[in-house]
Amino acid sequence: MTNTFNAKNSIITLSGTMYFVALAMITQSNSVFVQYFWYLSIVLGAAVSLIVNISYFRKCVILFAATIISTGLINYFLIGSIQIKSLVVMILIFLLSFLFVNERFNPDAMITVIVMNAVIIIFKFLTVGIRGQIYLESSVNYISVYMLYPTVIYYTLVEARGKKLYIWPALLLWILSMIASGRGGIISSSILLLGIAFFVFRKMKREYRAILIPVLIAMCGVFLLCLDKITGMFGESVASETFRDRGMKSSRTELWSDYLHYAFADIEHFLFGADIHLTLAWERYLGNAHNSYISVHANNGIFCLVWLFGLVIKRGLYTLKNKRFIYLICLGTLLIRAFTDTIFWMNYGTAALFFMLFMYGDPAMKKKVSEKKTLVKAEEKNEDEQ
Repeated sequence: MTNTFNAKNSIITLSGTMYFVALAMITQSNSVFVQYFWYLSIVLGAAVSLIVNISYFRKCVILFAATIISTGLINYFLIGSIQIKSLVVMILIFLLSFLFVNERFNPDAMITVIVMNAVIIIFKFLTVGIRGQIYLESSVNYISVYMLYPTVIYYTLVEARGKKLYIWPALLLWILSMIASGRGGIISSSILLLGIAFFVFRKMKREYRAILIPVLIAMCGVFLLCLDKITGMFGESVASETFRDRGMKSSRTELWSDYLHYAFADIEHFLFGADIHLTLAWERYLGNAHNSYISVHANNGIFCLVWLFGLVIKRGLYTLKNKRFIYLICLGTLLIRAFTDTIFWMNYGTAALFFMLFMYGDPAMKKKVSEKKTLVKAEEKNEDEQ
């Protein structure tokens, strides 16, 4: 029985990790082998998920998947923003995302993915510079995106499993985001780092806090002071210019305004999505409106967008009630980052989004959370006494 259990653990963990390995590869190479490996990782992950996660596919999950499919097909025939291939891939990623929800998935596998992404980024910094071609089809801003996916999954699972919380993955994400200098990445990674740091230090003994908190603040301060010199080592010196010269101004607002104009132009566009091919987003960025929520509406219309926000609110209220604060921090970070780039929905990060939406959607998981509430309260009481 133990061997069978361990075998299931390995299959589930490897299938989920394979997706992120393929993702890292396809951002670096467009060879036929890499493309086939990418699609293989999605199909294999979805197939394994269907076999091992059948109990997770309850009414809400099935209805949400049906909404994605039905609104996507309507958009395809009436509007034309979505493609059938993209819709099929999205449904497969939807199924695959439940691998990370499964209690047999090992969250430590996400550490491997985080380190792998960091190694690729640092290697690219050294070879092509910060403003070089870090990714084939994405700007340097996506450093904070590709690192964010496994990081939020890791922290959410660590909290759910009651494992020890470490600050270094969030710190690594923050450092690389600062070097890349994208404003959305800097803001979202800073929120994640501050949130994780609070709960890491909260669980420490007071004497350790008194030493480590000033040390971390000093380290971050020195890093910020030396940031221009650090970026200069990679051939650029642009970090301090980002907020100083541009502030919160962005050409993205013009893209969003243009899309909203088309979306509200008539009832059909409002209900089922506006044709992205007619907007500035297509003219300038081949359809990238730099906003994930616009992507949801453009491909699946208002019904899917409302359902998405409804699930976010529902999960938020449930996890807040059950004191799953790390989950809330991770979900909030993902949603904030999604506001300035298309990081999910017909994009690679859709697996991370669906994971967050359905992590606490299974009755068995909710039962475990309820059982742990008493234990958590007892631990917090002991910490306060110390």
